[in-house]
Amino acid sequence: MNLLPTILFFILAVIILLSSRPFMYWVLRWKTERRLRKFQTSLDDLHFSFEELAYFVSLPNRMPLLASARFEDIVCEPDFVSFLFPKLKGLKFYVRKNNEELLIAYIYVKHFRSPYFDTLVFKNKINDQQYHEMNEYILLEPSTQKAFLEEVYSRVKGQGDR
Repeated sequence: MNLLPTILFFILAVIILLSSRPFMYWVLRWKTERRLRKFQTSLDDLHFSFEELAYFVSLPNRMPLLASARFEDIVCEPDFVSFLFPKLKGLKFYVRKNNEELLIAYIYVKHFRSPYFDTLVFKNKINDQQYHEMNEYILLEPSTQKAFLEEVYSRVKGQGDR
């Protein structure tokens, strides 16, 4: 009995499992950047709102974990629906400090809004699936995550606009 096909199949399966999220990010990036070039705009030109960020604690808050939190203690984690062929569900924002963790905020992809993308949908230049894919990429983009982290931190420290 020849084990080579079985071993190759197992190696291929492991590679797919280990690279599915990076591959998904690469595909979303490629599609989004291609669409943005088509409309002669760039990622830096896009604006978005923090309105749909859902908070799970009242802010400002005097809980010791929150009151003593530094910017470095606020962490953003993507929330995926599945490991194989993943879909981004949203972003989770935690305070992690001294082996403690507290979920403080969440933004769903389906609630994330970019006025520019909304306009493209309204003008029928992109469809709903493309809109969703572009929003997924924007939320996975490190600069967007940093902007959300800064917003969450300002709310935790009581400097937000609400």
